[in-house]
Amino acid sequence: MPDAVRPLLALATLALACTLGPDLDRIVAIEVVLPDSGRVAVGDTLYPSARALDGRGDSVAAEIRWSALDTAIIAVDSTTGATVGKVAGTGRLQARVASLRSNPQSVLVQ
Repeated sequence: MPDAVRPLLALATLALACTLGPDLDRIVAIEVVLPDSGRVAVGDTLYPSARALDGRGDSVAAEIRWSALDTAIIAVDSTTGATVGKVAGTGRLQARVASLRSNPQSVLVQ
């Protein structure tokens, strides 16, 4: 390939990539909602909800898994997200879809 053609080919490839845009059907975020302002009594259960969002901001079907980041304070069911307060303090839980993780959510155990 002549050297003069290489920059034009690179420019054409870049222009094509820009017109195709990002994959809007891909899951890009997880929205988590905590009921009761994220507060739970010791021994009680909090039931958070989450939904996966695509590049358009639309909810999409996805398997959401849950985990506790502070297992001494809260226990979290990995499939339902049900969160039990174990001792007083602030625990964090997180939702996950494949390798994408939500921001940690604070749960106040009283």
